[in-house]
Amino acid sequence: ERKAIGYSEEEITKIEKLYDIEVKGNFREYLSIAGKSLGGLLGKKEFLLYSDIGVRKRILLQFSFEKELRENELYDIVDKKFFILDYKNDSEYILITTKNNGEIYYYSKDRKILKKVENNFNDYIVKLIKKYNDFLN
Repeated sequence: ERKAIGYSEEEITKIEKLYDIEVKGNFREYLSIAGKSLGGLLGKKEFLLYSDIGVRKRILLQFSFEKELRENELYDIVDKKFFILDYKNDSEYILITTKNNGEIYYYSKDRKILKKVENNFNDYIVKLIKKYNDFLN
């Protein structure tokens, strides 16, 4: 049985404090409805929230990635308070900005490219669900 379980308001507040971000809009709604589990619609490899890297490693990843962005003078994205949604091979990142409407960006460490890939979190998550579940296509 597929069942979605979300974070409570108290847990979301703790996430905001821990990662020094603002969780708003589509992203907040998603976390409150299905943040802990999307009922099997997404796999661990598709979304960092469901991986088992642990909080300590995740904070270190967030910190080192912010340092990387600063070194490449991408202050704009750092100022928008981002949260890493996914990363692959320690070189490709998908992140959401949290100080606005939650725009989704792709960053390549190797190529030093930052580009907006989705206008909002809902567009991103729908695309991921379709990618992960062939029966929806």
